[in-house]
Formats: sequence, structure tokens, C-alpha cells
Amino acid sequence: MLTDQLQLIDLELRETPEGRQGLLSLLDDRSSRVRLRAAVAVLAFSPEVAVSTLESLASGGDTTAWEAGLILRQVRRGTFDVGWVPRGRVSRRLPQLSVEHLDSALTVHGLIMNGGLEHAWEVDREAFEAAVETLRTIGRGDAADVLASVATSYASEEDPAGANPDYPFRELDHRYLALPDVQDSIEDAVP
Repeated sequence: MLTDQLQLIDLELRETPEGRQGLLSLLDDRSSRVRLRAAVAVLAFSPEVAVSTLESLASGGDTTAWEAGLILRQVRRGTFDVGWVPRGRVSRRLPQLSVEHLDSALTVHGLIMNGGLEHAWEVDREAFEAAVETLRTIGRGDAADVLASVATSYASEEDPAGANPDYPFRELDHRYLALPDVQDSIEDAVP
């Protein structure tokens, strides 16, 4: 499918400064369709610039206005997934993942689903750290960012499991659980 191929290219371009610069330059293309596609890719690394372009497109009178408006609504609700990877595909430039890395990601995901992020961290910190790397590699930076936040929280707190009701695990659990299809993404990366 063409959309899948374009997404794989976008994911690869986002990985390098040159690629990101190339995507940014497309925001000035005379074709509104090219500007829309570029804005969607740019959301991953420069959301303010991308939203500005999407707002401009949404106020236009051509066929991309409706689509740009729809994307803007999803971005503002936090439901637009900029890092999706087509089912059964891993970006061509990404390194091959070991079975151990994929297993770690699935293990940690299962621990999170059954006991939350704090539980997953306490049960298997080594697997947790491998899961962060794996999720980034398969294009799920959104999930990797939540897991990395846990590691940062632990590094900065003396009593992370304490009775502090304001401790960020509840918020981070909600963020992780709201992410679509994390398990599917991991399973799709299995060769």
C-alpha cells in the first residue's frame, strides 16, 4: 500500500538531521498535498511548526483542507499517532532486533498490562531498559518515551514506591495504556 511505503520513508527521514531538514523544506512546497504529507511527518520532531502548517492548510479552500482539519483535531486530542509502523513491517534502515530484545519488550508490555509501569520496572529492570531501545527501534517512540520517563523518575526519587499519591506512575500508566496497538507493533517486528 502506498501509504505504508510513504510512512516507512517518513520514519527513515526523521532519523537524520538531513532527513528532518528535507521534510521541513517540503512545508514550503507549492503543492498542498506535499505540504500536508510533510506536516504529518514533521509532527514527530517539530510539532509547533507542523501544527502551524496544518492550520494554514485547514483554512484553505482546496481538497486538503478537510484532511488537515481532521488531523489537527486528532493532534489536539492526543490521538494522532505520528510513529505508527505499517503492520508486519520494520523500517529498512533499522537494525535487526534480537529475539531477546523483542522478548524483553513483550515481557515488559505484559508486566505493564498486568501491574503497571512501576511493577514492570521492579520485576525486571534489565528487560525494561531493553524494551525502551526495542520500542524506539520499531518506531514506537511514544511508548519508549513513557518507559524512559519511568527510568528517569526512579533515578530522581529516593522512595519511588512510597505512599506519595502525586508520584507520576499513575499518570504514566494512563499515558502508556492510552497508546494504541503497542503489543501489535512488537509482534509485527518479529521476523
